[in-house]
Amino acid sequence: MFLIIRSPILVLIIATLLYLASIPPFLISPFYYISFLLIFINFLKNKNFNLKFIFLFFLLIYFFSLSWIAESFYTGGLIYTLLGYLMVFLLSAFLAFLNSLLIFFFNFYLSNKIIKIILIPLSIVLIEILKEFLFGGFPWNPSAIIWIDNFYLNKISSIIGIYGTSILVHLTISISIILIEYKKKFHFFILMLFIFFLYFVSFLPVKSFESNIDNDKKQLSILIIQSNIKQSLRSNSVIDNLKTYEELTKKALAEFPSSDIVIWPEGSINIDLNNKKPLLKRIGNIINSNQKIIMGSNAIQNSKLYNRMYVINNKGVIEQFYDKQKLVLFGEYVPIVNTYISKFLEIGMNFSKGTNKKKLQLPKNFVASPMICFESIFDSSQIHSEICNSDLIIQISNDSWFGDKYGPIQHFKNSILRSSEKNMTLVRSTPSGITAVINPNAQILKSIPQGDQGYINFKIHKTFNEKKCSSFILFNLFFLILIFTSGLIYDRSRS
Repeated sequence: MFLIIRSPILVLIIATLLYLASIPPFLISPFYYISFLLIFINFLKNKNFNLKFIFLFFLLIYFFSLSWIAESFYTGGLIYTLLGYLMVFLLSAFLAFLNSLLIFFFNFYLSNKIIKIILIPLSIVLIEILKEFLFGGFPWNPSAIIWIDNFYLNKISSIIGIYGTSILVHLTISISIILIEYKKKFHFFILMLFIFFLYFVSFLPVKSFESNIDNDKKQLSILIIQSNIKQSLRSNSVIDNLKTYEELTKKALAEFPSSDIVIWPEGSINIDLNNKKPLLKRIGNIINSNQKIIMGSNAIQNSKLYNRMYVINNKGVIEQFYDKQKLVLFGEYVPIVNTYISKFLEIGMNFSKGTNKKKLQLPKNFVASPMICFESIFDSSQIHSEICNSDLIIQISNDSWFGDKYGPIQHFKNSILRSSEKNMTLVRSTPSGITAVINPNAQILKSIPQGDQGYINFKIHKTFNEKKCSSFILFNLFFLILIFTSGLIYDRSRS
């Protein structure tokens, strides 16, 4: 039969490579479909390709797409590096086990061929949704990410949600398998040609525009600084970092003196800034009385460590702050690691989750929804239901921990995907890239490339968003459960 390959190892290698080419940074979208077609057709029709290879496939795609996490351990030496890769392997193995378990269940329990072909690919979406909640949540690279560069398909996510788009992707895979199963090769090739057509449409130029512009045309002038400072697991010179940000900010303000806010990235001053009044005063001296600095640093309160976004005025006074609520597994906290193990490994304190859900009140009556690092990849219901009831999202992140390969690029694309789902303008600040301004249509209006030093000035229009974010996650989950339940009932009744 078409697409059946006798050697299961060859299937595994080809499918894994195709999958990795379909996600950021490559984003060759049609390869995603071909990858899973190879896997599922061989699983259903090739006796040599059993559940073991299904598990290995998911293990490989998770491990290689997440291995950038281990790069944050490199500067700690060999033991840290090995620990990092071990953690990534264990996480990948657990997720691969969940995928394999669902596929095993549907393959073993269902007797109707069509129902089986429909439900097995859709099981992947169910695991994607579960990743919002497991271990504090890590919904990295949902399948909708393959269409992030397609302006037209990307807009679907703002209507049916990211996981709604994922459902459509996997239903297309199911339809393709059915066409192959019933020897409708002509129809199958037409479908594949259409998918390739949609991929090439992604390269067509689309005029960028801003939506929801208020009639008073208020504008907030934003200045974003990218220092290109690389982070170390051990230590960085706080004063050297501060000097770099001071010099860049003063240079940028000389060029754009009417800027209302200056944004520095997460961890720009990597200390407990909350209790450092001389440093706060020095930071405040950079700006005038009409300006604010938004920046990321740590804070220790009541013996707890927080990853904090500060809003500082020209006197060095902390006017507002936001503590990160979604912590990065292995990056900001390690489950089950107590104080004694932390001291032995010299990894310090685990970060604590923030509890405030404040929005930032900015000059000229602008309101911003704050996000720190990986909070930008979650469904709005997992962060703050009123994120959309603001003028923009300000995301500060520190992707320099994860090297200069594909980790920061994947984070950038995932952030764009979520801001498009929320139909919000995203202002993103990182120390080493990618710093950018993205409109609600997922179009990059201005950016600083990865590994460059510089700054961006951009004027944000006042919007009239007065709504809560539409959280599609429960609707998508309900729809999936309805399909699974209906399929199981139909299968039992027919058998």
